Amino acid sequence: MRVLATETIYASVYRASLKAQELWRYLLRRRRTRRPMRARLSRDTIKNRRSIHDRPAEVEDRRQVEHWEVDLVICKRARPVLVLHERKTRVTLATRLNGKTAAETIAAMTAVFRRVAPGLRSSVWSAPTEVL
Repeated sequence: MRVLATETIYASVYRASLKAQELWRYLLRRRRTRRPMRARLSRDTIKNRRSIHDRPAEVEDRRQVEHWEVDLVICKRARPVLVLHERKTRVTLATRLNGKTAAETIAAMTAVFRRVAPGLRSSVWSAPTEVL
């Protein structure tokens, strides 16, 4: 017994040499020409985005106390967790979010940074997002 993939069947139906037989009439949608599948738009739409690898040397070497890394941990069965990590002192602050929209994430980040002294918050770098 041989098994044929549906793509093989569609390719033969729409082949130019078999167009005269009008096999497309037997398909469910009965179209003479095959329409291409639409590609999904990229979800990465951040303008002027800077990579975590492009951060300055003083941030990379942990010379100053005011540089933070932010990570959003998204779990399948639990609410998202926003994790803020200070590079030099290695202090980690975490808070749960109600959703994973940008507005909710910024609101939670602002609330956490209100509790941190103004001199200890110079820059924020985003770590890559992981799905658990």
